[in-house]
Amino acid sequence: MSHSKFVQFIAICILESKCIFGRFRKRYFPRSRGDLAVVIINIRFHLIPHIFKIHITCYYLRHTNSNALSNNINRSTCIFVPLNVESGGTYMSSGLSNRIVKIAIDHSRKVKECGSTLARLIESWLKGDETETGKLYELLIDIEKDADKIKNSLTVEIAEADMLGLIGKETDFTSVILKADQIIDYAEGTGQRLNFCTWRDLPEEVALKAIELSEVIMEATILVRDAFFAFGNNPDKILKICAQIDGAESRSDKVFRNLQRHLYSEDLESVQLRKILPFLDAMEHLEDIGDIAEQVADNLKIIYIARFGSK
Repeated sequence: MSHSKFVQFIAICILESKCIFGRFRKRYFPRSRGDLAVVIINIRFHLIPHIFKIHITCYYLRHTNSNALSNNINRSTCIFVPLNVESGGTYMSSGLSNRIVKIAIDHSRKVKECGSTLARLIESWLKGDETETGKLYELLIDIEKDADKIKNSLTVEIAEADMLGLIGKETDFTSVILKADQIIDYAEGTGQRLNFCTWRDLPEEVALKAIELSEVIMEATILVRDAFFAFGNNPDKILKICAQIDGAESRSDKVFRNLQRHLYSEDLESVQLRKILPFLDAMEHLEDIGDIAEQVADNLKIIYIARFGSK
């Protein structure tokens, strides 16, 4: 093994040891202070197959005023296989890669949640229920905050990996997560725009198209969640789910064009333009979510084909 690859390998050990020990401390000593930790790493190289196995033991010594130190020693042990050896390749810890996928799945739950919440908000807004609309908008804000926390955890993972020189092709997945986060931003923006809209006596046809558009967008967010779940559990479903997202985006375009046609029709000639425009702005923002979902699907397809090949 070359010197540079050995350094990268040791960096993986450091990163994984920190992660394992952090979970161990959080579970058993969530409020401890002034503690001492010792991490022992035993590295074994198996010639066939070319795999490194690392045995990590974390000894944790709690700070105590007692002399009975032996009662305060705990140990956490983990065995894992972080990488395969490929000549000339970049080392990437499978632990890091798995954590990125887990973050993506957690974030996709928030994408789905924001889609269903936004659909409920639009329905309550059309009914004139300002109290319920306000509550659902606050819920959208909370969902966005939770999603930002998940996104920030991704930033920490990537920053540590980059510092240790462990960035590899798996981190392409992070750009898809950041793109999916725009769905949540646009959902919150749609709710905000509807709160500014004072036009409530919408024609029935316009109201029905608005509900239909929100339902199609909700379907798209559910499919985005399913696509990220499939990457972690059943990658063979990725292309099928992405095709369904493309279909949902096409339907959202069609519904939005029909909605625009009604808003520009002579039937609404008596309605002041300053009432129509804020509503149209909100619906256009809603339709943009379908476009973002399609971009997420396109990126996921590229990653899938790069990893598993086209079928």
